[in-house]
Amino acid sequence: MKIEKISDNQIKFTLSKSDLTERDLKIEDLTKTNEKTTALFREIMEQALKEYDFHSDNTPLMVEAVPAAMDGIMIIVTKLQDSKDNKEENKFNIMKQTKELNRFKRKSIMSFEPEIKADDSNIIIYSFENLDDVTNVCDRISKRFKGISSLFKYNDRYFMLFQNDISKGNSSDLNDIEIIISEYGEKHISTAISKYFLMEHGEKLVENKAVQLLSASFV
Repeated sequence: MKIEKISDNQIKFTLSKSDLTERDLKIEDLTKTNEKTTALFREIMEQALKEYDFHSDNTPLMVEAVPAAMDGIMIIVTKLQDSKDNKEENKFNIMKQTKELNRFKRKSIMSFEPEIKADDSNIIIYSFENLDDVTNVCDRISKRFKGISSLFKYNDRYFMLFQNDISKGNSSDLNDIEIIISEYGEKHISTAISKYFLMEHGEKLVENKAVQLLSASFV
């Protein structure tokens, strides 16, 4: 876990995939109050105090969690100087309120509406080293997969997003095709958050019909 002091009132933490795994956390866990998120918040505040003498001073805190990379998360903790200005905002507790944590406010990581609240079980994301592997996968699953598929390029790897198109009555067994996909690629955290991260930061190569188009070009 990396920590960086932005200012006297703001500090940033970056957690990698291994950091999340070590703490048995998933990105979606950060959207709710539970023992894991409570422990995480205590940990980052203790580290902030130890390394930068950053403490809340009984000041309300805003905790923002946003994707930092495909499999990581960035947490920004900000001291709110004038809590009166924020009384009308919705408060999202990342954990149970305790004396040592004081009061804080949180901008929900699930801020994309309305698609971001879709069922994550309908999404799988894999990355591949080259286009040949992508094309091979598309050819092998083309007859089984009837949903939405998009191809992105990010950090010199090719990312495929597979999603059931429930609105059109198309439903594929993602577990079934995943057996094939895993022969060629590496699975990543597959949530709506990851989907929107790719859409924002990745280079979109094929939208919605990647499997159909790439399988048709297979020789």
